[in-house]
Amino acid sequence: MERAEGETTTSEANGHVQNGSTLESSDDSVSLTKPDADPNKQTWGNKTEFLFSCVSYAVGIGNLWRFPYLAQDNGGGTFLIPYLIMLVVEGMPLFYLEMSLGQLMRKGTIGSWTKIHPCLAGIGWAAVITSFVVGIYYNVIIVWAFFYLFSSFQSQLPWSKCPLGNSSSAALCRNATSKFFYYTNALDISESIGDPGHINWKLCLILLMAWLLVFAVMAKGVKAQGKIVYFTTLYPYVILLVLFIRGLTLEGSGHGIKYLFTPDWTRLYDPDVWRVAATQIFYSLGLGFGGLVAYASYNKPDNDTLKDSVFITLVNSGTSIFGAMVIFSILGHLSVTNGVPLNEVGSGPGLAFIAFGEGLTLLVPSVMWSVLFFLMLLCLGVGSMFGTLEAVLASLTDIPLTKKWRREVHVGLVCVISFLVGLSMVTQGGSYVVELFDQFAGSLPLLLIGFCECLAVAWIYGVNRFGRELKQATKRAPVLYWKFCWKWLSPIIMAILFVGSIGYEIYQPPVYQAYNYTSNQTVKTQFPAWAEFIGAVLILLSVTQIPLFVYLNRPPEWKKRLSTFLSSCCGPSLLDTYNDMEAQAGDNASFDGDEEVVGTAYRELRDVQ
Repeated sequence: MERAEGETTTSEANGHVQNGSTLESSDDSVSLTKPDADPNKQTWGNKTEFLFSCVSYAVGIGNLWRFPYLAQDNGGGTFLIPYLIMLVVEGMPLFYLEMSLGQLMRKGTIGSWTKIHPCLAGIGWAAVITSFVVGIYYNVIIVWAFFYLFSSFQSQLPWSKCPLGNSSSAALCRNATSKFFYYTNALDISESIGDPGHINWKLCLILLMAWLLVFAVMAKGVKAQGKIVYFTTLYPYVILLVLFIRGLTLEGSGHGIKYLFTPDWTRLYDPDVWRVAATQIFYSLGLGFGGLVAYASYNKPDNDTLKDSVFITLVNSGTSIFGAMVIFSILGHLSVTNGVPLNEVGSGPGLAFIAFGEGLTLLVPSVMWSVLFFLMLLCLGVGSMFGTLEAVLASLTDIPLTKKWRREVHVGLVCVISFLVGLSMVTQGGSYVVELFDQFAGSLPLLLIGFCECLAVAWIYGVNRFGRELKQATKRAPVLYWKFCWKWLSPIIMAILFVGSIGYEIYQPPVYQAYNYTSNQTVKTQFPAWAEFIGAVLILLSVTQIPLFVYLNRPPEWKKRLSTFLSSCCGPSLLDTYNDMEAQAGDNASFDGDEEVVGTAYRELRDVQ
């Protein structure tokens, strides 16, 4: 197709070069260090705000809520070994890659991957959808923390005593007051996911308040968030230190800490332990969500991303282990004093609330420490929530349809939809829905996104070229280890884990922790078929974006080869079907001259036949 002199194609305008059937750019004039100018692009107030915001994003409720119960379910010290290995071989390399990409591009995750090549836009879309879904149930966990905070303003902590007037409930509660309060009072839980029950109106009102809080802060932009994180980042460590010192003085605390650091070597042969450790690294560091890319896009292009990446990842993992030590010291005390195995003291997503709730009753004055602790938990949760949703909001500014909308409209739209979906999680069976979302949306998609990120940078854009441009911007070139991880080690490990995870889900049906009122215990129960279907939809909703955008933005040469293949191998009928699909998808073509190439290919095939 002829074009006028001086006219540019869509692909050139987007900053990438299309060269036949390959995605790799061969034009060295196209550079990630020359981002599109955006006079309205927000920036951090200073370097400290950026660092604190990234730490606050990476260190969240997941460090005190998700990490301890995964460690408990996967052998304690056994879980730490693959966790630390995965930190080095996939956590740090991917964190470094995402931070560098966002900083060089100065765009959200969709805009960043689209700029490398439109076929890669699906990586960004997958990350945004995952962030959006995780943000929905993550805010429900923040709601639980709010409930405990409000319940603390009493003369005596309500979970420190058993209910009066009900002898059967009192008998069940006697040796597990914190657990009884969590399930029967805070959640008012049903006994299965198939029994949603009624909406818990206390949690529903708190959910509304939580989303209004998110809207109020995020509508102001990253500079407002940067001021808040000074408090939300530092304050939690003070409270954790106090609880840790108190925990060490409890009878049986050493039993719990020993369990955390003593590996069961036979469990290392269990591939599921490695799968869970790998996905926890993604979840804890915020990899694959797009939030880190969004945060880094507001930074100055010459910031030293390597130093920041190593610092933040070490702080994050150190916080996870330190928080687990606090929880396991309390679990050890409960195990010894009640004469039950440590893994039966508490389990599942409520482990942190049960263990910390019990520990707070042992501090004096308990009410004051409870208020300070749950305020700390909220600080952790809100900081991560901002980063998770920033991935969605930053990408909305890169989409032509919503690019000109005010930020308040973006934030409001996300908050309203999230609140409506979140109503299903504040019913009596809502905590089971949270567990369903966490198991499916917060694990498998992240592995595929991470794999595709490494593939895109190392093999499509070029790992050496990416390294040169990173050195040009930051004055520090990535050493051989990082390049080796991006190109070989990390993607191979993630591919193995992804395939293994699919096999595990097929041969080992997923389960959730169902509460039993008769015994005041939780029982591992298989999800019903309809719940597994919803889980599969949550996964596919994200991961299918990657092949979908490859198909929609495929180069013309691919179409010609596919058309020839269909004609020679499958006959005219399938070729007609393909041409019908082309006619319907014509309006979605992103490459200049698509229609002409398809038409020419069809005429050549017709003449041959």
